[in-house]
Amino acid sequence: MPSAYARGKFSYPKKFPSRCNFCTRKALYIYLLDIFTNPSKNMKRNIIGHSTSSVVCTALLALFVVFTGLSGCSKDGAVNDPNNLGGATVTTTIVGKIVDEAGQPVVGATVTGASLTTVTNKFGIFIIKNAKVSSSRCVVIAKKAGFFTAARAESPVGNGVTNMQLGMMANTTVFTVAASTGATLPLRNGATVKFDANSFVTSSGAPYSGAVKVSARYLDPTRTDFFNFFSGDNAGRQSDNTEVGLKSVGVIRVELRDQSGNALSFATTATATLSVPKPASMSSAPATMPLWYFDETIGEWKEDGSATLQGGKYVGTVSHFTDWNFDYKGETGELNARIVCNGIPIEGVVIHLFQRDITTGADGRIHIRRVPADQQLSLEILSTKNGGNYFITVPVLVNIVPGTTLDLGDITLDSPCPAAISGTIFDCGDTKMEGLVFITSAAGYSHYIYTGTGDFMTSVPSGVGLTIVATDPNGNESSPLDILALASGELRKVGDIKVCGTATNNFIDIQLGVNKESSTIALSSDGSLMAISAYSGGVKVFDTKSGNLVSERVGTGVQVNITKLQFTPDNKKLMVVNPSTAITVLDITTATPSVTCTIPNGGSLVTDAHIYDDGSKIISNDNSGLSVFSCTDGSLIKTLNTTNYKDSTLAFGFDRGEDAVV
Repeated sequence: MPSAYARGKFSYPKKFPSRCNFCTRKALYIYLLDIFTNPSKNMKRNIIGHSTSSVVCTALLALFVVFTGLSGCSKDGAVNDPNNLGGATVTTTIVGKIVDEAGQPVVGATVTGASLTTVTNKFGIFIIKNAKVSSSRCVVIAKKAGFFTAARAESPVGNGVTNMQLGMMANTTVFTVAASTGATLPLRNGATVKFDANSFVTSSGAPYSGAVKVSARYLDPTRTDFFNFFSGDNAGRQSDNTEVGLKSVGVIRVELRDQSGNALSFATTATATLSVPKPASMSSAPATMPLWYFDETIGEWKEDGSATLQGGKYVGTVSHFTDWNFDYKGETGELNARIVCNGIPIEGVVIHLFQRDITTGADGRIHIRRVPADQQLSLEILSTKNGGNYFITVPVLVNIVPGTTLDLGDITLDSPCPAAISGTIFDCGDTKMEGLVFITSAAGYSHYIYTGTGDFMTSVPSGVGLTIVATDPNGNESSPLDILALASGELRKVGDIKVCGTATNNFIDIQLGVNKESSTIALSSDGSLMAISAYSGGVKVFDTKSGNLVSERVGTGVQVNITKLQFTPDNKKLMVVNPSTAITVLDITTATPSVTCTIPNGGSLVTDAHIYDDGSKIISNDNSGLSVFSCTDGSLIKTLNTTNYKDSTLAFGFDRGEDAVV
């Protein structure tokens, strides 16, 4: 494997020459980027040792509008922007993917990072280019009708790509409550929300007495994907403004609307009662713990009230609604590891650890903050989370000392080692360009990489067919490039991928085998079949849509040194020309000869030949001139009088209807 791949190196883009500094500027420089799917969560590079802070992303250097064409600066993000709080900063490009509870991309979600906004494309991907953020913590917040708000915080990768993955929970579980009476709403696993009578007001503060539409969900901390839908990064801001790590025993999400869909809130004197079950797996949870709501202005959970254990449930009262989190202070640490196969770092491996999924970066590494400490956890690499391609058979046990960083070193995959692909993205003018490369398989594998220079290299699963699509900064997509299964450890150079407008051509990569080549190739008239001459003689016929081998003739005798192949229009026969021996007609489905036409004069050199449309005859040119053969028995029908040209004719054409030749 090349050293660049072994080192996991990658290039990132330079700054754009202009940037959107203020929403009041008369001229805004907007860059469009249509990008792709399964972002890594923690593709961390050079981040060990960052301090913790509540600082959220600071002012962005450029706004990328993704796929849907949203333009301009969002003032909404600027109103509640908790940025510019001082301290060290880094520049990073934030790339992420948002999925729903079924793992499907969330399209058209509005994503705010710092004070500017973009939207997810059809693959659920968003990108915020060249963001100047706090060196310790960066937050994005995502919103879309039909979903509860989602938020994620990560350590930024300075001068690189900060990857984020968010899950959005649907808010379609709706209860109807009479405002005049209130109600207790049953949620999953025994969690409840209780509203008192006459508790609701409109956005103007006026009492509301009609029917209340309540969207309410309970996020169970025992879910294996709990953290994927949990806001933030397990950081909380206590009432004394100090920051602590949190351990959640459950989250309740509530949205209140009137019958027309307008937002409602609580009267200043009203409260609601929340309860969640105490998980059996959290026996050490205290009898009393704080309540926390997610404050979007600081991008953290904020302490407000408390809950007590009553009859196996934690019960507490709240006076407003966003997300409410039942958490107690938990000691945490940090974790580093590198995933390898044969000592080579592997990119794009999904790792599962304590309710969350993390994907390795280009260097094969993960870095996880706020991992629960003083308890044994299992780090897993599951084939079910990796499209059936990557796995380890025995989980790695993790137990972190509070406040420390545990480095697990190299973890070797038990699955077959992957392969790698490399290539370059070009625009319509044949100039290298930045963009994303999105790689998928029919089995469910998906992975994408960002390149600022146009050049890319990444590990991919071996033994499975892959499809590659690239995007440019203007929302254009390349044609899909289909790659047949690669061998373990193989590096496939996929070449140039051109992203130009609305191209619709499809490509299939048909492999001849190691150290194999073909000197002759033919395409059927409808493009469905392709024939090649084999390296050591013989003929292979492929289906061009799937790349599958249709038939093969082992190379012996007349099928060595082939110079021409030609299909009949009905795709039933294939003419095979050996210039010094014979012309053979093969049956396509069986690859067996239906007739062999022996060349006159003991094997004179054939310079060209054609088979008739109905497959009944062959006309060829050799040192004796033009000859017509029967495809029924291979007999010579006639030799045309071309004495003056027999030694100089290299190619010819003919009118099949009149047997006229040129």
